[in-house]
Amino acid sequence: MFHFPNFKALVASCLFLTLMPMPFSSAAEVSTNIPASLADDSSAFWKAAMEEFYGPYDRKNKCWIGQSKDGRHCMRPIKMEFVTENSRKLRYLVFGGSTLGDDGLPMQCHACVGRVGFVSLAEGYETFSIVAKGDLYETLGGWGDAPAEESFELREIGPNSNLGWTISGAYSGMGVTSTWFDIYGISAGTFYHLGLIPTGSNDDGNCENGKIFVDGGPCTHYSYEHRFLSQGNASFYPILLDEFGHKLGVPINATHRIEFDKTTFRYAVPDALQNEN
Repeated sequence: MFHFPNFKALVASCLFLTLMPMPFSSAAEVSTNIPASLADDSSAFWKAAMEEFYGPYDRKNKCWIGQSKDGRHCMRPIKMEFVTENSRKLRYLVFGGSTLGDDGLPMQCHACVGRVGFVSLAEGYETFSIVAKGDLYETLGGWGDAPAEESFELREIGPNSNLGWTISGAYSGMGVTSTWFDIYGISAGTFYHLGLIPTGSNDDGNCENGKIFVDGGPCTHYSYEHRFLSQGNASFYPILLDEFGHKLGVPINATHRIEFDKTTFRYAVPDALQNEN
């Protein structure tokens, strides 16, 4: 006898497949209004790119004003990297800025986050076209502003010259400092946040001569050296973390391997490492 499939399960599985990124598919490129004639004029190119993806220039705040569901944002160019791939001239762009308050000025406070956008463009005969684009208003940074230019590094993070951005970050509070980097990679023409990887922690602000001020206990200071391993058949390379330093006065020397989880579409950072930061 023929059995009909479970309709609810079928709908759920189709919805899951629709919402999840498809790592091995490609996306059709979309032309922009940025003329290819601006390729050798960085200032004019950036101006055209800002107007293409955000909006008009605001002389008062000295930035380009963009609009998202969260409000208005004051955005500026941050970084541009040039890549030649199969004879194609590509540009990887980073935009960054702040959210504007009711007074029309950038919001700057301890709890305020910055805004960041990622775009990859290909130089064409007449105009540039979009190879990949993410959410143009990702929340990243601190005190209401995006991370500094030197925080962004374009890396090969997957096979077939799959490039992505790593962005270093740090936070200090109550004498303790934690460091990390975020990863943004491309799948099917879209930039996705792939995870946050810890790179170290210390309580130097509470220590002197290896002892904590309050109770005289041993101090903690450790860090991770990381590298992407060019191996495997996943859409993004595994990450190897070499840990060294000391925790509560005890020397440590360990290695951690972090795999990319295609189910969650993020790097699977072990809970023990997540809890350290």
